[in-house]
Amino acid sequence: MQIVNSQSVLFYNGDDSLGKKTRAYASTLGAKLNFQELNSAPLSTTTLRVILDALKLAPKDLMNKAHPRYQAEIRGKEFDDEGWLNVLKKNPYLIKWPIVFNNGRVYLCQTPNDVFKK
Repeated sequence: MQIVNSQSVLFYNGDDSLGKKTRAYASTLGAKLNFQELNSAPLSTTTLRVILDALKLAPKDLMNKAHPRYQAEIRGKEFDDEGWLNVLKKNPYLIKWPIVFNNGRVYLCQTPNDVFKK
């Protein structure tokens, strides 16, 4: 999915309770908001870079380190930023929070109400 500055997009994990709640809250918004479920349409490396640059985060900062798959398969491994980007791209369910891209701004939804940030 290509993102343009005038779009509003919620990237979320539909298998995660926070993702489900955030999507439900977001669907009550009057404004046009596109939804992208990460497990069915993972983010591209370029989109991940745009998001991380806007948030001033490293790829590993978006990881849910408590997730069982992270604990079993990734914990203790070291990668460079490109490697962590590939881990996120191949395992989008490891992205800890829903992400909103709204008119050029990017922010994390650490609670469902965060989707209403302006």
